[in-house]
Amino acid sequence: MTRCAGALLGLLAWLPLASSAATPRQVTLDVNDIAWDAASGRIWASVRGGTTLVAIEPVSGALGPSIALGGEGGPIAISADGTTLYVGVRSPLPVVSRIDLGTRAVTSSFAVGSHPQYGPLHALDIAVQPGTNHVIAVARQNGLVSTADGIAIFDDGVMRPSTTPSGYVGRRVVFNGAGDRVYGYDTGTSGSTLETIRVDAAGATLLSQQGDPGVGPHFVGGWLIGGSAYEPAANRMRGSYPVRTIAPAGGVEVDPALREVYRATTAGVLVWDLDTFASRGRVAVPFFQGIQDQFLRWGTRSFAIAAGNANQPTLVIVDDADYAPDADHDFLPDVSDNCTQAPNANQLDADADGLGDACDPTPRADPFPALQQ
Repeated sequence: MTRCAGALLGLLAWLPLASSAATPRQVTLDVNDIAWDAASGRIWASVRGGTTLVAIEPVSGALGPSIALGGEGGPIAISADGTTLYVGVRSPLPVVSRIDLGTRAVTSSFAVGSHPQYGPLHALDIAVQPGTNHVIAVARQNGLVSTADGIAIFDDGVMRPSTTPSGYVGRRVVFNGAGDRVYGYDTGTSGSTLETIRVDAAGATLLSQQGDPGVGPHFVGGWLIGGSAYEPAANRMRGSYPVRTIAPAGGVEVDPALREVYRATTAGVLVWDLDTFASRGRVAVPFFQGIQDQFLRWGTRSFAIAAGNANQPTLVIVDDADYAPDADHDFLPDVSDNCTQAPNANQLDADADGLGDACDPTPRADPFPALQQ
């Protein structure tokens, strides 16, 4: 995960809206990344211009405890067992810091490599290997020319010898379920590339490169899930979760239990069936003044979204109370939509029979009503 824009940590403020937890919460917060800590029920955020990790209580939107980093925090990853958090620290010297979430203490910090010409590398993205809390993959970048500088594997802060080559790809990383493959990809930009990387005791070895089929940050049941569902082992596309509004690259979440895929857009969070690719509904997200690619699922149909702009950075927190079935994603709830099988935001119904023209096989009004007896 990556950017947002705006204020310094000293300007953080909770903007109260209403006492109900179901009311969308708006937090004035300029985030570089956000991550869900299920064990404590908190969202952790790295803050642009700040030097701490900030905890957010999602039900109330209140700010919780913070963890000092000694520099500006960047990408965050949390181990599946909930014990360990990793965060890239961008300054004064780029490192990755490891944090014990039980004690909220930084237990170690380590450099992620150096470029012979441009100096120390920093972390673009971090992923924790499934089944461990001490092995991570790091997508790296040099700070001067902003070029991706290979993917490396670290054990307790020690880099394994083999890394992938420097280049413009591999800005984001995700492990497969077994932890023996990492997929490196760009964030959906034109001409982006998907890398398949073997992970073993030697480190990271590039196996193949191909045009990015629209993958994203989730690996579920053998499939990479983003704007599309792609099976890398068979090089096979399964389907896609298309949007008709602006959808930022990386703005994808998955709920394997509900078998749902979510995409953050300027029209709210759109919901699909993971397996059939059918539209299911929408979670309304107010306060949008733009949208970045910081998008997080923290509960059942519950999300945190960086939804502000450079002048007013905002983190919006919503939950399932804001969900409404919307099978055709025309941004009208099914209960008030006169055609749920095809998008028809204009709700045209020429013959006034209650069935929208987009669904009506005979949509035109009867030209000879007086002849009807």
